[in-house]
Amino acid sequence: MLTESQVNWRSGFLTERHFYLREASAVVMNTLLAIASFCVSAVALRISVKAFVDAKPPVLAFERMPGAGWIVKNVGNGPAWNVVFAEGDFEGRWLEPFKLPSISKDSSFTFENLTVAGRLGVTYTDFDGRLHSSDCTNYITKMRKGSKPTDWPSYDVSKIRYYAWPR
Repeated sequence: MLTESQVNWRSGFLTERHFYLREASAVVMNTLLAIASFCVSAVALRISVKAFVDAKPPVLAFERMPGAGWIVKNVGNGPAWNVVFAEGDFEGRWLEPFKLPSISKDSSFTFENLTVAGRLGVTYTDFDGRLHSSDCTNYITKMRKGSKPTDWPSYDVSKIRYYAWPR
């Protein structure tokens, strides 16, 4: 049988040991919660930045205007940069591409001297540098994110000429 002093000593020892374990587990738990909250904040920030960027892509569409010919119009929410245009013949071959000026939101560019216009294609980048493209065949425009039109020629952008306006 234990005496009263032995019981007090044991309960004091257990209480002190229990206190240190409880304090250590609280520190570990607070550290884990801080790490978890940081991870959740980082994921939320990444999602909101992606949503902001994805809400601003340019979208170039082709339109035939009576008396004016073909235009390419930016119907998206951001500017189209590094615009390269090419027209294709009726056999599906792309003719020599040329550069266009940047096309801002709700703006358009009118083509006045197209030779064949059997097929129209354009590649462009958004403000984040991501590639987009549109091509129009038989009045049907297809838009692509991250790829070029079908059978699009490979070229060195620095060697492409700019659009020649009629005089």
